[in-house]
Amino acid sequence: MITDFKKYNRIFAFGCSFTNHIYPTYADVLAKECTNATFFNMGKAGGGNNLICYRLVEANQRYKFNSEDLVVVMWTSSSRDDRFVDNKWQCHGNVYNNDYYDEDFISKYTDPNGYLIQSCAAITLGISFVKNLPSDSLILNGWPLFGNEVKEIFDLKYLNDLKNAYNNLNELPISLYEYLFKDIRNTNNWYLRGATYMHHDGTMVKDAHPNPLAGYEYLKGLGLPLTDLSYDYAVHETEALKNCKTITEILERYDTYKLENTLAIKPMFF
Repeated sequence: MITDFKKYNRIFAFGCSFTNHIYPTYADVLAKECTNATFFNMGKAGGGNNLICYRLVEANQRYKFNSEDLVVVMWTSSSRDDRFVDNKWQCHGNVYNNDYYDEDFISKYTDPNGYLIQSCAAITLGISFVKNLPSDSLILNGWPLFGNEVKEIFDLKYLNDLKNAYNNLNELPISLYEYLFKDIRNTNNWYLRGATYMHHDGTMVKDAHPNPLAGYEYLKGLGLPLTDLSYDYAVHETEALKNCKTITEILERYDTYKLENTLAIKPMFF
């Protein structure tokens, strides 16, 4: 149990866009509590659980986690495909919900049951790895592990077998989305806990990524000893986010902050 965030010299956060987005996430809120720590946000938008594992191992090799570090991991939904191509990680989120993957790829190389099998193994490996580090850790979950994100249909044979085989994963805390939206399957107003803004092409975006205050509420709900440091930051940045009418304004507001993080994690393969 974490009791004192001020004791850490470094905080490393791993995950997908729930962890590292165009505006602050729960990870940025948490970092405000670690007043003596350098923050390394290793989250990668669109990344899956395999990528999170790769990142964990690579970061440890490069930064040598120690007893004065806090390692934070938020696992994500299962149907994601992580590949290092053209000198960078190609991470495009759920394969069944974007235009990057054509129908030929989908039919030949994807299977939601297969992605779920991979995720269960990757998360179990990642948790074991983190628990054997000399650093403190915080294991979180962004999406319900055995729940489909968009169009996936899991075969009950696989679903039930995996739930039984990986019953250790029942120890994962309630996911970010389950906490924020109790009736997750009948919710169409996710963006109300995120942000609304105009994209470059003039279309309005209802961004479902939780805003800083929603991230704070999730962390507080898990029983973490948060103070006014993170609360005031979450409130301030959420209000500022609401005042940003376009994606350009959002990107400009956090440009320097994002650049500092990019330089801090420059040794990593991105």
